[in-house]
Amino acid sequence: MAQTIGSVLRDRFNVLVDQSLQPVKVMTGCQFAAKDAALEIAPLRAHGGNMALDEGEGLGVEDSLRLFAEEIGLSFHTVRTYRRVAAR
Repeated sequence: MAQTIGSVLRDRFNVLVDQSLQPVKVMTGCQFAAKDAALEIAPLRAHGGNMALDEGEGLGVEDSLRLFAEEIGLSFHTVRTYRRVAAR
């Protein structure tokens, strides 16, 4: 009797794994690139930040990350999480 994994035979499972490896590598690379970009756009600062409220130009952190997320087709929450992960 042939072994099944989920709803597919073991042989089909192996084919699906092989087909998925490259896209997962690409996806992982893309995530790292987006994480690094989000951190560069809005670097994490110590609690409370180190800029006075009237200092700095351009959009604030949230607005910058929202715009970046919109431009690359991800949710704000995903980009915000990416940024935190990249900072670690």
